Amino acid sequence: MVALANFNPIWFVRRVRLLFASLLLWFAVPHHAICKPRELRVPPVGETTSVKVLRGASVDVSLQAVESGGNNPLAYEVVSNPQHGRLGDLQQADRNRQGSASIVYTHDDDENSKEDEFTFRARSLGGRGVSSPIKVKLQIVDAPPQLQVTPRADFSAVAGESDRQQIILANVGGGLIEGRVAPKDPFHVEGEDRFSLGRRAMTNIVIRFSPTRTETVGPQKLTPAPSDPGATITLRGEVSAPFEASAEPLKVDATGARSGLIVISNLASAPLAVDLELTPKDAAEVSSREEIPPQSTAQIPVTISSEKAGGAFNLNVALSCPFHRQDVTFEVPAVPPRLELVTPVLDFRGSDEAAVVVKNSGGTEGRFDLGLPPDVKSLSKTQTFAVAARTNTSVSLRWERSEDECADDAMVKTAGLSTNLDVLRPARLKVVTDKLDFRKSVEAELVLTNSGDAAGRFVLALPPSLEAGDQSQKWEVPARGEIRVQLRQISPDAQTEGRPVSVNLGVDGRTVVPVVVAEVP
Repeated sequence: MVALANFNPIWFVRRVRLLFASLLLWFAVPHHAICKPRELRVPPVGETTSVKVLRGASVDVSLQAVESGGNNPLAYEVVSNPQHGRLGDLQQADRNRQGSASIVYTHDDDENSKEDEFTFRARSLGGRGVSSPIKVKLQIVDAPPQLQVTPRADFSAVAGESDRQQIILANVGGGLIEGRVAPKDPFHVEGEDRFSLGRRAMTNIVIRFSPTRTETVGPQKLTPAPSDPGATITLRGEVSAPFEASAEPLKVDATGARSGLIVISNLASAPLAVDLELTPKDAAEVSSREEIPPQSTAQIPVTISSEKAGGAFNLNVALSCPFHRQDVTFEVPAVPPRLELVTPVLDFRGSDEAAVVVKNSGGTEGRFDLGLPPDVKSLSKTQTFAVAARTNTSVSLRWERSEDECADDAMVKTAGLSTNLDVLRPARLKVVTDKLDFRKSVEAELVLTNSGDAAGRFVLALPPSLEAGDQSQKWEVPARGEIRVQLRQISPDAQTEGRPVSVNLGVDGRTVVPVVVAEVP
């Protein structure tokens, strides 16, 4: 009773029908078909691969799957995307044959990720199904540190001033690179000279070029990071002088002074004090120091006074400041002969000998000629005389008394110039009175002249019958003058007649003046 109560007729009918259908199918199928084993359809398969990629870089990933026991074409597709990068378009060269595909993975360039992955699958176009997801593992690696620098810096500065250049240093690789920029004088780093650069980091370092003298600064080669000896910086410096000087030629003026100019240009951006030193010392008058405004030119006179006139020589002027020295040289021209007659007059009044002295204050030898009157003779055999530079020449002369009077002057002749030289002769007395005539008077006048330049003396010898008015026996005739002596008859005519007056003229000899007696009624 319990079993009948749980019986379900509908279920029973369905089971009978299913059993009957199975029996019909069994008898309908041929026996050999029932005994043949069924063919297995295995889908494509692939293995997990691992690929290295530089941080922030891209890599081409090959996708490879294999269909075992078949040669059907495969089609690839991405199943899951990476978390720390991105994939490009999937590339498959030929879908009509079984092969691989490729895809580009690009890392997102984050600093923390060290690995990533994505999956793909391959579908058999021959109906064998789809592979299980195939994994591609990506290992994120850092590139080695690589320093990139400004390879060359060229500086240009005036000595005593500065030029600045900026040097760029960058780590174009990965990891960390450290180093130091340590140039030698005259290059200096402004600020911190050490650096530490992580991946793709960069920094700027300012280098100052401060030359202290004018010179050629050879290249300095720096290797900032010992770990990367291939990264070098070459520093070069061009130094220009803070001033330039030139000498304008010295010229000789009419007085014998020589003068010229030193031209100094201040090329610096600040006032400049330039010291000047002469060789030989004190050879010329020149400023010992000159203050020159920036970017200005000064003209400094150089003078050699006429008192220092002389021959040709080289005058060196050393110009210097703390950062530069330059020499300029003057070719000092010789001063032409400057002949000067030192002797004011030829004075023979106290002696028969005198001298002509000619001075040459010039720098070269000079010559002169003497033009002498007939009564002056030279003791030298030549009439042309040389006077060396900065010396005197003396020519000895003798005055010779002659019968003929001479009042000519001497002459000193130089190139283009003639100078008269007065000749002072000794006294030259002459009795002008030809006779003393007492015929109409008891008095007569004796006249003497002196054509010389010195006073002359004479002595009278009077007969007893005559006397001089002032009772003198000696008289003096002034230079270039005359004297009149009054004589008186004091005795009878008989005692006077035939007794002349004798005049002793000294070196000019003796002169006798006849006496004519006056007739007495």
